[in-house]
Amino acid sequence: MTRFPDRLRRARLTVAGLAAAALVAAGCTLPAFAPRTEAGGGAATGTEPTWRDCPEVADDLVGRGAPEMRYQCAKITVPRNWDTGTGATAGPGTGETFEISLLRARSTKQHDRIGSLVINPGGPGGSGVDTAVYLSFGPSFGGLPASVTERFDIVGFDPRGVARSSPVKCIPDADLDASFGYDPDPQSPSSFDGFVALNQRIGRGCGDKYGDQLPLYGTEQAARDVDSVRAAVGDEKLTYLGYSYGTLLGATYAQLYPQRVRALVLDGAVDPQQKLVAGSESQARGFERAFDNFARWCAANAGKCPIAPDARGAVTSAIDKAKVSPVRAPTVGRRPRAGSSTR
Repeated sequence: MTRFPDRLRRARLTVAGLAAAALVAAGCTLPAFAPRTEAGGGAATGTEPTWRDCPEVADDLVGRGAPEMRYQCAKITVPRNWDTGTGATAGPGTGETFEISLLRARSTKQHDRIGSLVINPGGPGGSGVDTAVYLSFGPSFGGLPASVTERFDIVGFDPRGVARSSPVKCIPDADLDASFGYDPDPQSPSSFDGFVALNQRIGRGCGDKYGDQLPLYGTEQAARDVDSVRAAVGDEKLTYLGYSYGTLLGATYAQLYPQRVRALVLDGAVDPQQKLVAGSESQARGFERAFDNFARWCAANAGKCPIAPDARGAVTSAIDKAKVSPVRAPTVGRRPRAGSSTR
């Protein structure tokens, strides 16, 4: 199965750094969700997107394109601050723009076309461009079935601040490596305090660099970008597939533009009213329940389990070994730690 590369997980951490900085400023709680509905500021003004063939994106990600798929890329321009627009004279981001990168995967067997399926993989910080490529490979690789790809273009976009769309850069490499390598389950007070200090340092660094620009990377701003994506692909109404955080982005779009929604698929929905800690705890319980189910299945289907009949024991053993005897990557000389072994 095609897997998301490490650089996508790193991109998510970078955006998480921005979120951490914003949460510090807001008292470490998520704001109530109450954007304006059907407000002004629809599709961004500017030139129509110019699509170009870009098979190199799929080549770079997985070594080849999916059979009978054509990949095209484009960029659209959106205001940095939808609250003010490009003609305003005050406020953060006033008169400035972001470039949003798009990729369209279109099957050569397409028939009875309905429109475009706009996708977001979540994160926040996941690349929709990369995900559109992965989804184009069909169910055998975790992608979409032919019944979808033969009726819809699969359109991914990198949200503002992510990957190819004016990416945010505010975490030093050393801190990024430390965050990925940190023990995911710190047991001692000193280990826990060290992890807290690391995340606070990341949050402060991003806050110091971006300052009053931080709100411009928020969900409501990104949801307005989605409407520009909808307009760019020529659809009167949006058809959307969002995973995890992508469900919040889709729900925000639906509240802003309820009359412009054709259909939404929200997989793994995020509760917008839940505070950050409660949301993380809920997600952890879900992960644990899913792994319990997987471990029970492995015990009952030992010959089919890809890990071991005792899946939990195998994973626990691997983490324990990584703590005391990490392997060294042969090309870069890094020493993966317990946190790296779980990602």
